[in-house]
Amino acid sequence: MNLALGSIILFLVLLPGIVFRSSYLSSSFSRKVIDKNPIDDIFFAILPAVFFHFLGIVIINSREVGVCGSKVNLEFLMQLSTSSVKGDFSPISEFPLEIFLYNLSVILISLLFGHLIREAIRYSKLDRKTRLFRFTNKWHYVFSGELLDFPNIPDESSDVDIIMLDVLSDVSGKSVIYSGQYLDHSLTKDGDLENIIIKFPSKKDFDSDNEIVEISSRFFLIPYQTIKNLNIRYFSIEETSEHDSDEDSSILEIDVTPID
Repeated sequence: MNLALGSIILFLVLLPGIVFRSSYLSSSFSRKVIDKNPIDDIFFAILPAVFFHFLGIVIINSREVGVCGSKVNLEFLMQLSTSSVKGDFSPISEFPLEIFLYNLSVILISLLFGHLIREAIRYSKLDRKTRLFRFTNKWHYVFSGELLDFPNIPDESSDVDIIMLDVLSDVSGKSVIYSGQYLDHSLTKDGDLENIIIKFPSKKDFDSDNEIVEISSRFFLIPYQTIKNLNIRYFSIEETSEHDSDEDSSILEIDVTPID
């Protein structure tokens, strides 16, 4: 069998698995770390690829007339997989549309399954309850407070309303503490933390008794490469209303409680 054709067939066989994995890891909290070895990607694409092809073949061949009047020729597929086809590629040339529709359908199904399974894991919080289902973006769990849902950790992420950061950074050889409310963060292509963005920022020299100085900026970006230490505090906000009978009005109080 021609080497180029064999490579195309192998790619089509693995493509549903690759699409499934890419769809499953496509969100920000499940950002995929680039593998050092591409063989890992191929290995983890084989099992879902086999499953989706098996599912597609069973569905098509279970119908009396197949799909578009055709069924999957399992004998020919076995010959292709074992490179034993001796120049007779007529099954491919005779049904190009059916082959295209089959591969397109399997790819779309794998794309949908990857998305649905990811959403099901997130909805059921399986990624927080079980390490096996945990996604690669560990910083998402830290900065969202979802790590509070991990086993043997008290409190719950649903109690978190405000996240405050104290960041000890190196600035031209001096240690400076930047404080503020967490806003966002970015990752490098390898999945490491790149930047942290805080709002309502302030700073204080670590090695002096100077007072805290507010920074005249609504948002403040701190490069991770300058960070020496990071302190994260989670706070819960509770609103209570007290009725004033004399003035027929209510007084709104906001209690900000730190989560230990």
